[in-house]
Amino acid sequence: MVEELSFEAAEVPCLIRLRLLRHMPPHTLSSLLAIERDAFPECERLGDYMQEHSMQRNNGLVIAEDQQPPGAFPAPFVEPQGFVLFSRTAEAGIIMKIAVAAAFRGRGVGTALLR
Repeated sequence: MVEELSFEAAEVPCLIRLRLLRHMPPHTLSSLLAIERDAFPECERLGDYMQEHSMQRNNGLVIAEDQQPPGAFPAPFVEPQGFVLFSRTAEAGIIMKIAVAAAFRGRGVGTALLR
């Protein structure tokens, strides 16, 4: 799932791409753990269990990234701006954790993740 959204914040357009992770490369995991460390106290962090938890059958992880401008040379790695960890049942979806990197707060990243 890739969804491209455009948000206006502080008079600066912010292009955000949402991506549902099917597997998690080590560099992505380390970036997400850094966001989690910044956003949550130690007692509320998943830490190394984030990867295992997000890849379970009824769970998922969506990350927000900068959208590359059309025609731009693709970057080898795009730093995540935030993430939402969720679980789903036949009747409902449950947001277990949502976090946005400090540098991207107030720009609509959290709103995009919730949509």
